[in-house]
Amino acid sequence: MKKITISFILLLTTLLTGLPLAVQAEEGNVGFSVRAILPNNQVKKDVTYFDLRMEPNQKQTIQVEVINNSSEETTFDVNVNQATTNESGFIDYEKVDGAFDESLKYPIDEIVSYEKEVTVPANSTQLVDIDITMPTESYDGEILAGVQVLKNPHRGEDTTGQITNLFAYLIGLRLTETDVEVPRELKLGSVTGDVAFGKSAVVAQIINPKMTSIGKLNYEGIVYQKGKKDSTAEEFSYVGKEMSMAPNSIYDFAIDLGEKAMKSGDYVLELQVSDAKDNVWNFTEEFTVTAEEAKAINKIVIPAAPNDGMPGWLVIAAGVAAGLVVFGLLLFALRKRKKATPENDGVEAIES
Repeated sequence: MKKITISFILLLTTLLTGLPLAVQAEEGNVGFSVRAILPNNQVKKDVTYFDLRMEPNQKQTIQVEVINNSSEETTFDVNVNQATTNESGFIDYEKVDGAFDESLKYPIDEIVSYEKEVTVPANSTQLVDIDITMPTESYDGEILAGVQVLKNPHRGEDTTGQITNLFAYLIGLRLTETDVEVPRELKLGSVTGDVAFGKSAVVAQIINPKMTSIGKLNYEGIVYQKGKKDSTAEEFSYVGKEMSMAPNSIYDFAIDLGEKAMKSGDYVLELQVSDAKDNVWNFTEEFTVTAEEAKAINKIVIPAAPNDGMPGWLVIAAGVAAGLVVFGLLLFALRKRKKATPENDGVEAIES
């Protein structure tokens, strides 16, 4: 499987709404940079990302300037990605398989059209057109996305099994029609036993069903066996601060169980989420982890397979004994071979 590392040479800072500030970074050894050509309907004039005031059914072409500072002609990949909430609980503009709520009415793929590749001659500049067609009906809130320009130094090469470094710039794209503030809302979806970050965990779906991003989110969650809240033996907790959610997205909030195996049984999740605008959401949910689910989770996260009750010391002793047997057989074979070739001093027999 090809491993890919994307280096975002454009550092994204975050506003209260979670929109990135696309500040042009120094080129360094990357060999290219990008710049947003801000149009007249730009809401905030002192930023370098697109913050556009639009109208229903409006058509507009915006442009991104791609500057190739290298001495070679280069082909860049262009993507316009819907903002999502990643597994770490932050707004993400990279092209990922993010989860979205059914409340997402206006996917960015249905609003924009553009060429997916642009070839820029050496030491030259090329403009990339992105055509926007707004929905026919008006809306309050925001459509949030990111324009990604990506350079793949290994384009056309076979990189199977290799770690491939890609270099990308991201420019925020925010589309609004009104100044009406959309009330924030969070909902709790399913709560299940699952695997998160390589560990057994309890995963709760946090849903943002509104067309507004939410920043400075704080999470405080606790999981305990039903009827045993006062017992710390089976209690797990998690605290997350200064996190964010994209509009109409789903965040898989995870409380991992550390090094402990998942146990079947009935559990309770208590979760409180708050933001910087004094909104507080409290959730309490009972859920069940079946024996089959616990077994499947532990099979993934616990490397050592079950030994059917065999004591650990006996497993170690059996492994040592097997090793001694193998070593004895090899030693016997080498001595036998040495006797068959008396001119050797033993070194060649071992190395052959």
